[in-house]
Amino acid sequence: MAQFDSHKWTREFKEAQVAQASREVDQDNLGEDYSTMRLQSNIDQKWSDSDDMKNDLRQWVEASMQSGGYDLLDDIVSALEVEVRLYKIYRKKMQR
Repeated sequence: MAQFDSHKWTREFKEAQVAQASREVDQDNLGEDYSTMRLQSNIDQKWSDSDDMKNDLRQWVEASMQSGGYDLLDDIVSALEVEVRLYKIYRKKMQR
């Protein structure tokens, strides 16, 4: 029996997520109506600039790692990588 290659599986999974997200961006209107967003908190009022956002994100990731360990950190990093790829696709489409 062949040995399971977790790195290959993870890479293929991420690529499939990006492909799916790209299809969803194609189907969606690229503009965002802030009145219909479903945010858990009002980040617009809490973050005065990108430094606040980066500090909050860094603290949240560190706290998550401390409570959930390195496996949780790996999951967070994987999710953020997928989101960054999606945002790059979104940015390219907005520049057209």
